[in-house]
Amino acid sequence: MNQKRYLDKTALPITATCWHSARAVTPNKKAMMPTSLKTNNKNPYSMKKFLLYLMIQVFLLLSGMITSRAQTTLSAGDIVLLAFNGDGEYSTGITQDGFSFMPLVNLEAGTEIYFTEIGWSDLANAFIYSTEINDQMVKYTAPTPIAAGTIIRNDEMNTNGFTAYSSNTTYTTAFFEVFNNGNGTGEELLVFQGSRATPTFIFAVSHRPAGWETNVPAGGVTTGDGSALPPGLINDVTCFIFSPR
Repeated sequence: MNQKRYLDKTALPITATCWHSARAVTPNKKAMMPTSLKTNNKNPYSMKKFLLYLMIQVFLLLSGMITSRAQTTLSAGDIVLLAFNGDGEYSTGITQDGFSFMPLVNLEAGTEIYFTEIGWSDLANAFIYSTEINDQMVKYTAPTPIAAGTIIRNDEMNTNGFTAYSSNTTYTTAFFEVFNNGNGTGEELLVFQGSRATPTFIFAVSHRPAGWETNVPAGGVTTGDGSALPPGLINDVTCFIFSPR
């Protein structure tokens, strides 16, 4: 019995010595951590503060991303076209082609709206593409919050917020260089959000004698001219024909 007790007593310091030795050669992981990430696992309050700090940082990051991408999503009729002029000639600089529009809802800063004289093909379910016509698309990006009822003009002298977006030829101006509504063939102006490939139409006007046409091919009725009624719009409600019929 005495021998058993002696062995038990001598076993304790041996075991303890090995344990302390292991700790002596093991890297202090807590000491290697950055100061901002050190926590005291034995103190639940420190861990809670650390988790709260991470949550706040993630929230601020996401808030910044959401704010930077915020824009107003428009429905048909939220924008109205008030006027457009196609009697000007870009080369002479006398009376420039242009248009005016007005939002009927408030626009958040960064809201993007597209305007184009390129017609719509109901057969191709896409914008007409033809190099025979000098048609363009311009994009308006609200530089600041815009109140409903604000009239916004686009022409050579008024391009604030406007940029070139797309063209069937080589035009890269932030305004329409050739907007022919007084040359006998007429013109259309379509308003949309989204992209050229996937537009959501907001408003439209036509100054063509034929108005909105049907069975418009992908290349236009004649050398790129003409336009079908843009999908989602209702004639005399969210789109209009100004030319005599």
